Amino acid sequence: MQFTEISRAHERMAEHGQQFALQLQQMHDDLTELSNNMDKGRKHWKQEGTNNEKKVKDAEGIMEKAKARYDSLAEDYDRVRTGDKARGGFGLKGPKSAEQREDELQRKVQNADSDYASRVQMAKAIRQENFSRSRPQAIKALQDLVAECDSALTLQLQRFGKGWVRYFLMYY
Repeated sequence: MQFTEISRAHERMAEHGQQFALQLQQMHDDLTELSNNMDKGRKHWKQEGTNNEKKVKDAEGIMEKAKARYDSLAEDYDRVRTGDKARGGFGLKGPKSAEQREDELQRKVQNADSDYASRVQMAKAIRQENFSRSRPQAIKALQDLVAECDSALTLQLQRFGKGWVRYFLMYY
């Protein structure tokens, strides 16, 4: 009789131990999935941020090229206006008169100036959009990921605590 009761007690302890082990395995699987999801989300928002920063740098690079082109043409125009012949004005149709060269350079300078102004506005708009929309969106998404991770970890710790207490009470 006592042997049967002891045997049943050990069977119950083994069942509870097995249930606890299954709960721990489930917790491990859940935490692994959570970790993978958090890592995917983090990598996604890192890539989004990198892409947005690259757009800003590219726009600023294009703007700098437009400025360099404008500066070069403005310098050529000033040379022609002042009579400096440092650069030749030869074309396929032969040499151009100083007046023709000046008119041509003035037109090019005006085009380069408007191109530079439009590139400045474009770079400013992209930078502003990055600061006002893209960065706050990424920050909010990362905060949401952290909150989701915190709540999932809290839930898992509560489940672990309850399971461990039940398992512990069976033995003591």
